[in-house]
Amino acid sequence: MAISSGTGVVYRREALESIGGFVEWNIVDDLTTSYELHAHGWKSFYFPHALSRGLAPTTIGGVYQQRGQWALDTMRIFLWDNPFLKKGLNLVARIQYSTVALSYLCSAFLFPFFYLVPIWSYVTGKTVFIRAEGEFLTIRSIYFMVMIIAAHYLCYRQHPGKQFRMLAGLFPIYMASVIRAFFYPKGKKPDYCPNNATLGCSLAHKNKQPFFAVLPQILILASNLVMPFASLLLGLCEPRVIAANILISAIAVWSMSQVVWAALFPGDWEPGEDPEHVYSLK
Repeated sequence: MAISSGTGVVYRREALESIGGFVEWNIVDDLTTSYELHAHGWKSFYFPHALSRGLAPTTIGGVYQQRGQWALDTMRIFLWDNPFLKKGLNLVARIQYSTVALSYLCSAFLFPFFYLVPIWSYVTGKTVFIRAEGEFLTIRSIYFMVMIIAAHYLCYRQHPGKQFRMLAGLFPIYMASVIRAFFYPKGKKPDYCPNNATLGCSLAHKNKQPFFAVLPQILILASNLVMPFASLLLGLCEPRVIAANILISAIAVWSMSQVVWAALFPGDWEPGEDPEHVYSLK
């Protein structure tokens, strides 16, 4: 089963007519329409060839605008027409549509929590570990390697590491979108702004200076990069606790660096490379 998540999609007229046309209560009408079609028993498949071209955001403000809208309306489906309560969907479809929303929830709240825990330890000298730190490092390293292998297999040729870094690095806009979704039930549609459009659109994100747009990511990155050494020099935390937290700090620095770099240096790609590749999850 393929989920419709873009303009490069072809629908059977008979299928659209069976559900009354495109579903318009949600802004992401492509996703919501495929959602209704699958609930009504229609099947879909992925055609692995590019048949159309589209515009991608070229600034971090544009990325926030686009990804924020996607997250907002995906969460609206999850909150106000939940896949696990949707009649007509099979179990696989329920899991697939829920996974998209859950990925935004993890990015918005779970990832930042893990990235802040080491900073708390470096400053307070306390630890969240209830077992030996060496045991944690061993088990966590094995888990991390297994996750890398799984992501490589599941996202074959789709740059899984880059996708994860973009998902994790955009946590501020995902956090805002998840919260906003509670205020937009069916019948109350949020505003929409196409990619790279300016007229008639809210420019709250698009006019924001890149540095301030990614300031939360910069703070997390810088804190996890500097605080282990500062804590060790100032004697704020035991070396064994610092060593155990360094792994998480390294992941935090790696996760935040892509979005920060792309925001501050948007023109720093290889000659001829499409800017879409800097911000896109492709």
